[in-house]
Amino acid sequence: MDNFTLLATMFIVAGVNAVFTFASSKNAGETVSTEWRRSSILLLIAFSLILTQSSWPKFISIIIANYLLLLGFYFQIYTALCFEFKKMAESKPYLKIITIVYALSFLYFTYIDFHTTYRIIIISSLLALCYGYAVVKTRKNWKESKNLLRTKEVFYLFGVACLFYIGRTVVTIIEFGQVNSLFDKNTMTTVAFLFLIFFNLVFLMGMFNATIREKNVLINREKEKLNHLFDFLSDTAKHLKLEDLYPSIEKVLRKSFKVNTAAIFLKDEGENSHSMNYVFNDLDLPLDEVKHFNKGEGLSGKAMEENRVITIDIDTYPNRHVADAYKSMGVTNLVGIPLKTAEGVMGAITVVYSTDLKKQNVFNSELFYYLGEQIALVLQNALLYKKLTQLAETDSMTGLLNRRKMQEMFDLELKKAKRSNQSLTVAIIDLDNFKNVNDNYGHDCGDRVIKNAARVFQKECRETDYISRWGEEFLCLYASSDMSAGLLVTERVRKAFEKQSYPCLDKANVTISAGMAEYHEGMTMDQLIAQADKALYEAKRKGRNRIEQAVIENT
Repeated sequence: MDNFTLLATMFIVAGVNAVFTFASSKNAGETVSTEWRRSSILLLIAFSLILTQSSWPKFISIIIANYLLLLGFYFQIYTALCFEFKKMAESKPYLKIITIVYALSFLYFTYIDFHTTYRIIIISSLLALCYGYAVVKTRKNWKESKNLLRTKEVFYLFGVACLFYIGRTVVTIIEFGQVNSLFDKNTMTTVAFLFLIFFNLVFLMGMFNATIREKNVLINREKEKLNHLFDFLSDTAKHLKLEDLYPSIEKVLRKSFKVNTAAIFLKDEGENSHSMNYVFNDLDLPLDEVKHFNKGEGLSGKAMEENRVITIDIDTYPNRHVADAYKSMGVTNLVGIPLKTAEGVMGAITVVYSTDLKKQNVFNSELFYYLGEQIALVLQNALLYKKLTQLAETDSMTGLLNRRKMQEMFDLELKKAKRSNQSLTVAIIDLDNFKNVNDNYGHDCGDRVIKNAARVFQKECRETDYISRWGEEFLCLYASSDMSAGLLVTERVRKAFEKQSYPCLDKANVTISAGMAEYHEGMTMDQLIAQADKALYEAKRKGRNRIEQAVIENT
C-alpha cells in the first residue's frame, strides 16, 4: 500500500472521527465537547491539505497543514485532560511556546534551508513532549486522588504515542536520509501513517468509552442521592417534632449534596418576613446579618418569591459586606431552595458551597427543587403537629400552659426534686382588683389586660420556668430554684406590672399580688400549692401589690 492510499485512508478516518465526535461529544460536558470537536475539525482540515498538497503553495501544504495537524493532536490531549480533571487545563502558555518553536523551525526549514527530515524530527519531538506531559500529569493526579481514570484507554494511548514519537525521532536521526515528500516510499513514514490511523481510531473509542463511563458514574451518583433521599423520607416519616426533623434534613444535605453549611428559613407569622430556624455552620460564617429578612429579601427571599432554585456566585451577592466576609472564608456559591407545599411556599433553604458547583458536579436544580418539596411536606406536618400540641397544652387566650399541662410538668419536676434532692418553688399570682376591670371597663378590656399579663410573664421569667393560667390566677413553677431565686424572678415580674399602663383603663395600671412556697421533703403538689395560696391571701390582706412567702409547716 503506497503512502497516498494511506493518506486517503487517514483522511477518511478523520472524517469518520469528526462525524462520531459531533454525535457523541454532547454528553461529555460543554468544555470537553468544544475542545473535542475542535480537534476533530482541525485534523480533518490538516489531512485534506496534506492529501492535496500538490495543489497548494508551500506555505499552505507544509506550514499551515502541519500546524493544523499539531493543533489537532494538541487539542485531543487538551480534551482528555479537561475530561479527566473536570476543569480547564492550563493551555495558553504551552500553546504559545509550541507555536513559536514550530513557526521558527518550519519557516527556516521550508524557505531558508528546505529539509523535510528536520521538519519530521521537530514535529515528532513536539508531539512526544506533549504526550509525555499528558501521561505524567494524568498519572500524578491518578496516584494523588486514588480515583479511577475516566479516560483509561486514552491515557495508555498517549503513553504509546509518546514512545512512538520518541522512537520515530531517534530512528530519523540515526538513519537521517533526505525525505523529499510524504508520498515517497519510506518505511518510517508509512509506519507513521499507519500509526495515525490506529491512534485516531483508538482515541475515538477511548473517549467514547470515557463518556459512557462518566455517564454511568453520574447515574450511580444520582442513584446514591435518591437513596439518601429515600432514607430521609423513611426516617422523617417516624418523626413529628421539628427538633427531630432538622438533623435528618442536615444529614441528607451533607451526604447527598456535599453541603457543610446551610440554613433553613421559615415564614414568620403574617408572612411578610422569614427567619432562620435551623443552621449547621461548619465554615463558621458570621450569621448576625442573615438571620432575618423581610419579604423578598436575601437569597432565601428571592427563592421563595420566584419559587425556583437559585444559584449565585458569591461575587454577585447583593450585600457586599456579607459577600466579602464569606468570600474571605472560602465561600464560592450560594444556592436558594424554595420549600413548596400545596398551600404555597413556606420557607427556603440557603446552601453554602466552598467548591465550584460545575467543576465538582454536585449541583442539580431539579433534584434540589424536588428535595425542597419533600422537606416542605415533612416540615408542614411537623408544624401542624406542633400547633395541635400547643392547642392541647396551652391556654387559648394567653398561650401559657393550661392547667392539665401544668399538672403534668409539676408532677415531672416534683419527681426530680424528690429523686435528686433539688429545690422547687411555686408562686401563685393574682391580678389585683381584676373584677373591677371587667365590671367597669368591660370584658374586652379585661381580655387585653390578661393577654398583656401573659406577655409580661413570658418576658420576665426564665426559659426554665413554667407559667400557666390557673383558673382566675397564674401559677409559676420555678424548677431547681429555692425561695430566694424564685423570689427574685417574682419581684421582677411585680415591678414590671407596676410600669404597665392600659389605654382601655385610661392609662392606669394593674398590679399583682403573689404568694410563694418552697418544696420540702414529703410535700405533695396540692400541699405546696395550698401553702402558696395561703401566702397569696396574706399578700392581699396586707394591701396587695406585694409578695408573701409561705411559712411551711411540718407535714
